[in-house]
Amino acid sequence: MLDKKYKPLEKQEFWKQYWKENKIYDFDRKKVIDGKDTRPVYSVDTPPPTVSRKYTYRTYFLIFTNRNDSKIQKVKRV
Repeated sequence: MLDKKYKPLEKQEFWKQYWKENKIYDFDRKKVIDGKDTRPVYSVDTPPPTVSRKYTYRTYFLIFTNRNDSKIQKVKRV
């Protein structure tokens, strides 16, 4: 049965304990290299951009493109 009011701190502790007991966070590189752990290994190299629509364009611009900054491009001539 669902609670009348959601209590995030209680749920967080429950799931934290569950993940700890089931070793969700455990990663042993040696098992992967030795072939004992055959599950696929995933890696995320950059965090996803912000979801906020207001900042989405700026985020994509700063993260995924090369900036052509005029201050950087100016060369002082002698």
